[in-house]
Amino acid sequence: MTRAHLLGVVLLASSLAGQAAAQDSPPAPEQQRERYEREADKALRELDRRIEELSRRIDAARAQAKAELGRLRKQLEDKRGPLRRRLAELRARGEAAWTELRKGLEAALEELRRALEETDREAEQIET
Repeated sequence: MTRAHLLGVVLLASSLAGQAAAQDSPPAPEQQRERYEREADKALRELDRRIEELSRRIDAARAQAKAELGRLRKQLEDKRGPLRRRLAELRARGEAAWTELRKGLEAALEELRRALEETDREAEQIET
C-alpha cells in the first residue's frame, strides 16, 4: 500500500464530495446520479484492489505481522459491505430519494477514506 495509492483514494473521495460545487451550472439530476454511481463504483474498485494488495502483503509477511495485517484487511472488508449496499439502494430508488441516499453514501466514502489512511499507517508500522 503506497502513499501514491492512498493519495489516489483520497483524491477520489474528495472529488466525490466536492464535484457539484466546482461546476458553473449543475447537470440534470439523472446525470448527477449516473456520474455519482460511476464514481462510487470507482471507489469500490479501488477498495477491492487495496484489499487484494493487503492480502498479498499478508502472504509475504512473518507470522505476527500476518495476524495484524489480517485484522486490517478485515476492517476494510467490513467497510466494503455497507458501501456496496448503499450504492445498490441508491440505484434501486427513484430520483426523489437518491439525494438523501447520496448523503449516506458520501458519509460511507469519507469513512472509507479515513479507514484507508489509518490502514496504510498501521500496515507500514507492522512491516517495519
